[in-house]
Amino acid sequence: MKNKSRKSLTNRLLKPMKVIKLKKRIPNSSILIISMLISVFYYTGLNKKIAINWLNCEVATTTIESIALHSMPFIMILIYALFRFIFRTSQDNISDNMKEILIMITLLTIFTIYMTIIIINLGYNLDVNVIMGLIFSFILMITGYLMPNVKTNSIVGVRTEWTMSDERVWDITHRFTGKLSLLTGIISIILIIIIPKYSFIYGFSLVMIVAAIAIIHSYITYKKIVNLDS
Repeated sequence: MKNKSRKSLTNRLLKPMKVIKLKKRIPNSSILIISMLISVFYYTGLNKKIAINWLNCEVATTTIESIALHSMPFIMILIYALFRFIFRTSQDNISDNMKEILIMITLLTIFTIYMTIIIINLGYNLDVNVIMGLIFSFILMITGYLMPNVKTNSIVGVRTEWTMSDERVWDITHRFTGKLSLLTGIISIILIIIIPKYSFIYGFSLVMIVAAIAIIHSYITYKKIVNLDS
């Protein structure tokens, strides 16, 4: 009787937790559903061949309409499933909210590119370089906001030999990188507004620079802490 009562109590406690988890997944599931509905809605409204790649604001690559439209939602679904699999099989210290935010950032990035392709092929004038530059900039800013709250794990964050070996190095590096990413994202947006022609170069280059500085900073921090300990 005691075992049955314990099981029933456990089941009662688990049900609300499952409902909460499902509710947290609604925004990301909605993005996937919307992307699929858009692919169906615009299937007959575009040219037989649509542009998917540009070089210096000129169309560099075209593809068959059905492939371009249906591949992006399919890719988003695969990425969503891959994230779910990784998070389910790993034992890393990542909160459910952080998991959903990481998935959302990835899906929204792809969705923005997807919508840009559709809007341009509908005849509207959008600068692809500016769109991509802004995507990189916002990723930097969001990363900067999230980084100080990321705990040691093997999936996301500045995962170097030095941050993974000492929790103090991890915390210091992520606080520093968070501030740097946020500031760099703001600088990138300002540069895009002033000189939009090289927007993609600004965004991509600054992401690479922040990543390189973060790695170097983790090594310097590790050496300082080792010297203090010794």
